[in-house]
Amino acid sequence: MRGAVERALSVKDMPVLATIGVAAAAVWAARGEPARAARVLGATEQLRGLPAVHHPDVIALTARLRAELGEAAFGKEYAEGSGLTREQAVSQVRDLD
Repeated sequence: MRGAVERALSVKDMPVLATIGVAAAAVWAARGEPARAARVLGATEQLRGLPAVHHPDVIALTARLRAELGEAAFGKEYAEGSGLTREQAVSQVRDLD
């Protein structure tokens, strides 16, 4: 996934990076870190420039994270991610450790 991030950044393709970020958020959810997953998912909105309301992976992951975290905690983490600067959002997607 790191190679995909670097390739997307090399051409400054933020929508592609946002899609990679959705996959990164799914990785965090699978690792048992739903708060971090919600924050990364929010960062993908910042990179994309708008919510991905029709993206099936985003819809499914959002539902899963809301169920795991509860609405308030999910909303807080997601808002934190979507409120990041572009550089901070890129860092959220890049950081898989």
